[in-house]
Amino acid sequence: MLNQPSGSDSSRLSLGLGAWFALGLSLFFLLADAAPILGSRGGLFYGLENKAQDSLFEWNKAQLRTADPRIVIAAIDDKTGQEFGFPLPRGEYGILLDKLRAAGAKLVAFDVMFFDPGDARQTQILAAGAKRFKNTVFAFTATPDGLTQYPVPSIRKAARLLGNVSVNAGVDPDGHIRWAVLAQPTGDPQMPVAPSLSLAAYAGYTGQSLGGLEQEYAGVRPINFRPPLSQFPENGQWPIYHRISIADILAGRLGPRDRARLKGALVLVGSTTLGYYDHSPSPFLTAMPGVELNANVIDNLLHHDFLRPWPGWALALAILAMIWIPFLLMRLPPWISFPITGVSALAWLAVAEKSFLNGERVQVIAPLLALAASFALQAAYRFWMESREKRFIKGLFGQFVAPEVVEDLARHPGKVRLGGEKREMTILFLDIAHFTVLSEKMAPEALIEFLNTYLSKLSGAIYEWRAVVGNYIGDCIMAFWNAPVLPDSEHRAKACLAALKCRSVLEELNKDFQSRGVPERPDIRIGINSGVVTVGLTGSDRKLQYTALGDEVNLASRLEGANKFFGSGILASGAVYQGAKDSVEARELGRVRVVGKEAPVLVYEILAEKGKLSPERSAALADYEEGLAAFKARRWQEAASAFGRAVEKFPSDGPAKLYQSLSRDYSVVPPLEGWDGVFNLTAK
Repeated sequence: MLNQPSGSDSSRLSLGLGAWFALGLSLFFLLADAAPILGSRGGLFYGLENKAQDSLFEWNKAQLRTADPRIVIAAIDDKTGQEFGFPLPRGEYGILLDKLRAAGAKLVAFDVMFFDPGDARQTQILAAGAKRFKNTVFAFTATPDGLTQYPVPSIRKAARLLGNVSVNAGVDPDGHIRWAVLAQPTGDPQMPVAPSLSLAAYAGYTGQSLGGLEQEYAGVRPINFRPPLSQFPENGQWPIYHRISIADILAGRLGPRDRARLKGALVLVGSTTLGYYDHSPSPFLTAMPGVELNANVIDNLLHHDFLRPWPGWALALAILAMIWIPFLLMRLPPWISFPITGVSALAWLAVAEKSFLNGERVQVIAPLLALAASFALQAAYRFWMESREKRFIKGLFGQFVAPEVVEDLARHPGKVRLGGEKREMTILFLDIAHFTVLSEKMAPEALIEFLNTYLSKLSGAIYEWRAVVGNYIGDCIMAFWNAPVLPDSEHRAKACLAALKCRSVLEELNKDFQSRGVPERPDIRIGINSGVVTVGLTGSDRKLQYTALGDEVNLASRLEGANKFFGSGILASGAVYQGAKDSVEARELGRVRVVGKEAPVLVYEILAEKGKLSPERSAALADYEEGLAAFKARRWQEAASAFGRAVEKFPSDGPAKLYQSLSRDYSVVPPLEGWDGVFNLTAK
């Protein structure tokens, strides 16, 4: 992210706001999903979570455990109603028990209620059959508020165990029963804890102590549903457990396979006739008979495979991880952070599915919603921050650089580094010569118009070469290259070409202002240097400027002033020339020692773009270079002659005039023996 004012404080602020968002979401989701984290049902996402759990069953039904063959349903089906009537007379249940005992069934549990007195003879037949069978479970109802209903006394006395069929506590708001209530307090002194019909049947079938099971299975357990036996319906239904019609059992129409199934079986007696049974939706069925639900719970008890809720601490960590992943990705580019977020969501789905197949009920929705909410919030915040960065960049650099550069920076804020940093850069100083004289001859209004026009046009020429105009100091322009964007290997050449462009713009300006009666024809002096400088935002909290500082910046300023000594127009250091020599025509002027710098600097005058030097200037340049070679060899007369020819061909050649004058002087009074050829400049 971009460092905005005030420097690192803003960076910490942007990061801090993202962290606050993540922290707020963490608190919200932990509170919203507190119920499952604390090991109970409920929570803000409970409804969505239940749908997700149903989907896991449906998607993975081919890999789930199928129904235990030891559990058989003696079905009160359409055939039974047609042959024996509805409701089935109680005496027929007594006969049924005798038939099942003869077939070798181990336990019979009735998902049928016998609460009303009914026909005494029929009731006695059922009670007698239960006594003969010895291992029967009959239904009763019990609720936590103490409302209890038991079978008629004779049946209750004949039963080995009683099981509660009141399942209201296990019903979810959408009408599904996904939880087994195996043992619950009743408020009834006769039976303080009510075992469910399924738990009682399991106890009777396995011979375990019902009291011990009530303690072990207190509370609710998420049901691990078994898929239907077949993909094709039977009489419009998809049975989960093997069904045998009670009519066939009573009429003695059992085939060998059904007889084999009944031997040692746990038989549940209940209605499967549409309209004559209690039912609820399941992950596989829109209407699952209550007797099948009890069979499924018994199946879970037999295999000890109720779904196990994830530990609360693990769920909390998963939610927190999903919230903080987008925050940690904030500093990465979107093309990296978006896929990682998507992979995180897919990874969580994979974890949830694998855990489900391992028998665990994992909260699918809460972590995914946490990830989505965090991602959306962090993305919105990131978008806002980037928009703010773009506005900031446009507002800041719109003052300094060309519009197309501003647009590029706004589109790619990552290119910008506004905090102080050291970079190798090229710095240009441009000053309008004779401005002081000009200002004394012009009215204030005309002077300001003149200055603004010149600075605007010259700045435009610099902008064309993708520079930053850092400062305006009176009639002086300071510009630099290779910041704030990514490194530019051509920054030295661009600075030289920008300086040449300024010269051509100046000629056009002078023609225009001369026609307006401006008393002077101004010139410009330009100094260019390259080196490692410090660049960044400086100023106060009310006004900032992006500028460069350091010795190399000062040298560029001194080179601008050194033009006065040489009579040159564009003076560049050797470091600049080495990086620009393939783009410009230039000539060596010599070594200078400027104010404030001990080491001498080799300087060059930039003359024209590569290959665009005029024939007259080229001829004069050849004489100049011949004269410079003779000057360095201390052949003063020869040097003066060569420089003289250069001046004749190009009378405004300031450096040639300087060297011609020096050569003549040295031919009369040579320099001292230790002379090193360095020009010591004492003025700025």
